[in-house]
Amino acid sequence: MSDRDLRLAQRLDAGLRPDGSDGLHDALDALAPGASSVAPEASARLWAAVASETGVGRPAAPDRSAARPAVGRRRPAWRRLAVAAAVVLAAAVTVWQWGTGPEPVAAAAGEAVTVDLPDGSTVTLRPHSRLVRDEGERAYGLEGEAYFAVAPDPSRPFTVEAGDGAVRVLGTRFDVSTWTGRTEVFVEEGRVEVTGGASALVLAAGEAAAATSNGVAPLPDVTAASALDWRRGEAVFQGERAERVADEVGQHFGVRVDLPPDVARQRVSGVLPLVSAPAALDGLGRILGGQFVSGDDGFRFVR
Repeated sequence: MSDRDLRLAQRLDAGLRPDGSDGLHDALDALAPGASSVAPEASARLWAAVASETGVGRPAAPDRSAARPAVGRRRPAWRRLAVAAAVVLAAAVTVWQWGTGPEPVAAAAGEAVTVDLPDGSTVTLRPHSRLVRDEGERAYGLEGEAYFAVAPDPSRPFTVEAGDGAVRVLGTRFDVSTWTGRTEVFVEEGRVEVTGGASALVLAAGEAAAATSNGVAPLPDVTAASALDWRRGEAVFQGERAERVADEVGQHFGVRVDLPPDVARQRVSGVLPLVSAPAALDGLGRILGGQFVSGDDGFRFVR
């Protein structure tokens, strides 16, 4: 358990409400209302995962005939262990498994997570992204960005609906993003068909395209270095508009980033470490000849 996990466990054990300082705390609090509706078999799977990850078994139901503990008394050991175990599991995968239906398959809060799908495929979700099940055996919907490693199966095409675009594959590795108001796809291995509006385009390894409701267009300047940079913990950009870079940083960390119109139009190049929002924006601010100051509603650029 890391220091962050321990602090979060202590906050949960004390019954403190999230204050925005930890995205995982916010995510766990948001999921709490739905916890009572989780099916028994799903609950059993979650506890089995906790036990496997931490060595802590599912706690026995408390004796409701016992007197309520006095104010200030330490909580039962099983409850403290359960809280710590749940935090370790949540921090390790930062994901909520729902099973079948239209509900999300997985969601990433402040950290990237990798999800194993039933067909043997894997999906790595970028922070603040989520994967939902669509109609079909290997059909999914994406909000945000994710890297897919699809298990080959010619008899069952794998499809991803993302924004105004759709991707259809048989077996490949590719990245899909909806951050910029359009669906961008980069293929690392194999071939995929990208559709948008009434048009379609087949991409081979090393190729990229953007899909909108008006159609699909190739992106010849996109490379693996720039398309898969977030998986290496960095943002790589070459001749990009500053507003696009600021948007990517903001969406990666779940914060608002504002630029004046004249600064937003500037073209910039560089590499930003995606360690934290302040660190990334400090580097972008230096490139733009100013700095980002934080406020209640996010970060604002000033010179």
